[in-house]
Amino acid sequence: MKAINSELPSSARCLDRRLTVRLDGDRFAALERIAQTEGFNASVIVRHLVYRFIAEKQRYSAVRG
Repeated sequence: MKAINSELPSSARCLDRRLTVRLDGDRFAALERIAQTEGFNASVIVRHLVYRFIAEKQRYSAVRG
């Protein structure tokens, strides 16, 4: 996960939109622990996962035509 920034598209450098995400306490604590271990903010990890999810959906829709 150390290469997170290299996987983000160049458009990610201009982050001008905000999204609020609600998690239960246990999942938030787990995310915070992972983020601290990996050396990132939790928001960076969530952003990375969103980009990966969108990219996967785009690849899948391209394959389906």
